[in-house]
Amino acid sequence: MRILVYSDKARFRLTLAAEAASAKAAQESILPRAELSKRAAPEADIVYLDCRDLDQGEIKKALTRIKKIHPGTPWGCIDPKGSNPDPAQLFYEGACDYIGPALLKNGIPHSRLKQLLSYAEFLTRGAQAPEAMNSRMSSDSKSLPKNTAETRGRGSADAVADCPSIQREPFPGWEGIKAGETREFFFLYAAIANSSALKAKIGEKRFASLREALMTHLRKEFADTDGQAWMQADSAVLFLIPPPEGRARLVIEACLHALLSTPLLGYEQLGLESPLSLVFALHYGKTPYQAPGRTGTVVSEDVNFIFHLGTKKAQAERISVSARAMAAIPPRLTDHFSAAGEFEGVEICASRRFL
Repeated sequence: MRILVYSDKARFRLTLAAEAASAKAAQESILPRAELSKRAAPEADIVYLDCRDLDQGEIKKALTRIKKIHPGTPWGCIDPKGSNPDPAQLFYEGACDYIGPALLKNGIPHSRLKQLLSYAEFLTRGAQAPEAMNSRMSSDSKSLPKNTAETRGRGSADAVADCPSIQREPFPGWEGIKAGETREFFFLYAAIANSSALKAKIGEKRFASLREALMTHLRKEFADTDGQAWMQADSAVLFLIPPPEGRARLVIEACLHALLSTPLLGYEQLGLESPLSLVFALHYGKTPYQAPGRTGTVVSEDVNFIFHLGTKKAQAERISVSARAMAAIPPRLTDHFSAAGEFEGVEICASRRFL
């Protein structure tokens, strides 16, 4: 088990309880918190932040960086002085562990290490084998399709053959991609549903302001993913999300949060007098890259597919996910998705509506 701790205490080490027979298998690395400013980071099964001497704002900023450079990796906080006034808030934000003064003093027991390792392995299995989710699908008569070349796209067999799995190489940053270079991405289509009716109701000028405010809101929601608002149409935007799938998991969580909070978003933040409805679609594929604003020359089957999926198949108040992108569905959220048939030869699943 690879444990990575960001701590400014050079001699700091986690204390493993004497009965931890697997302690030797736990490889612990300590990095100064300044390393969080870098894009690349070593791989780990779980990441901890030593939050001593940090205020709430500094903790939040550090955790945002951890989630960005370790997408999808379980994380927790170490609080040697017990100075965090609200540890529960960490779990609301996605923490999987909190180590306070008593546990540090007495040592981390073997059972806790096993639980943490199991959780890390669970996330990894969920990302690499989405077909395992079939057994967890509820009453829908069709289970989630397997993520195989056979089911991922008979209409785009060449594209499937060229990129049979999710890219594992480090993302070089947007500045590190050359114009015209073909790379793999998650494609997220986000749009205002029934935009024509809404535009007719509130007028074009107000609709334009609404659209820009909504896109600004979505960019903030997806900030942890290093995603880029790549193409924008009248009422829709296409985001590029770099691999690995951990970043796209954050996107799915953000989309579900956006769908859940849409009524408040529409009424309170955007000032609408009638309900706002959003639609999302997610796909994984490849495209030649051009910087935003210079995408008129881009030719890509996967870009065409995501726009078709978003405009012709995806339903309002749901996230539609192609079979190629199902690895990004967080394992704990698979019960919120069900099979949604086929589109252009590709199996699709969709999130359930919030009532």
